Amino acid sequence: MLLAKQLLAAPLPATLLTLALVAPPFTSGADPHATGAPSGKAMTAPALEPAFVRLGAVGHREKRVVEFTLRNPDSTPLVLTEVKESCSCMEVRFDARTIPPGESRSGTVTITFGRSFGDFNKHVDFRVQGRRAPLVLNIFAKLHPGVRCSSLETVLEGFVGESQGDARQVIELSSAAVQLPPPEITELRWGKGGEHLRATLLPPVRNVARIEVTYSADHPEGPVRGELNALVNGRAFLMPVRGTVSRGIRLSPPHCNFNVVREASDHTERVDLLAAGGRSFEVLSTRFQPRARTIEVPLTIETSPREGGGQTLILRISPPSGLRGAFGGTVEVETDHPERPRIEVPVFGHLP
Repeated sequence: MLLAKQLLAAPLPATLLTLALVAPPFTSGADPHATGAPSGKAMTAPALEPAFVRLGAVGHREKRVVEFTLRNPDSTPLVLTEVKESCSCMEVRFDARTIPPGESRSGTVTITFGRSFGDFNKHVDFRVQGRRAPLVLNIFAKLHPGVRCSSLETVLEGFVGESQGDARQVIELSSAAVQLPPPEITELRWGKGGEHLRATLLPPVRNVARIEVTYSADHPEGPVRGELNALVNGRAFLMPVRGTVSRGIRLSPPHCNFNVVREASDHTERVDLLAAGGRSFEVLSTRFQPRARTIEVPLTIETSPREGGGQTLILRISPPSGLRGAFGGTVEVETDHPERPRIEVPVFGHLP
């Protein structure tokens, strides 16, 4: 068995000696993702700094600005082919599309956080000519960490002059652990559209803070639109409020949504017609009026007395195979109710 010294001292065969003379040297700075580099010349990888940003706890509609720098240590110009955000909540300001050799350029990403809860994990991709994989700026945050919300919006449906039943909703904000105190709610107020809306902080139940939302008795007939603002554990909280104040009869839900219909078979949806004070009434006739520039889908309508008062519309579609696209229109309903003799029910859906 030869020792290491003997191996080093032994003459190389002619074939191996030739290979050793012509093989290019290995460059430790070579970019493993590089493509199209000149023969015999290794590209030095560009650098994006920082690659990871952790913003910590944030609130709704809060804005944060992240600064970054793109460096080109190579001897050839760096050419950006695309800058792409993973979320419409991000706006990148970076004017450079070419970075000369040995130079760097800086930019910013402005994030406007939405009204969700939990982890925020988004990124910005920078695609560079000659590289397969993009350079990635990863941005992490936590929206209202440790807090859970019963819904992302509040819907109020009721009658003129009343503020009861579905026109009175409770928003629940709970701490992640039962043994923790409830979230602290302060500075409760209405933003835009809250002239006829009311919000009341109710006593907490265990680890749950509660806000009651309703509209005042003088709310006019028509849509409900508002935006409830507060601080939850010192961070901005936003809750959109929508719905309808009706006269005489209201719809529940306020439309018929078939969503995405994937099979050529019968699909059924129901819409309840509810009268103020539980008053009884009859449906005299129904007619479907398709919307222009949508596909026509066969739709049948039946009515049935609703337990507890009111009427139920039963809408059924039977789309033939091969149809594709959006469908919809309006169901025109005639009743014997003195305040609402005519009702329109929006209908929509999609055949993929």
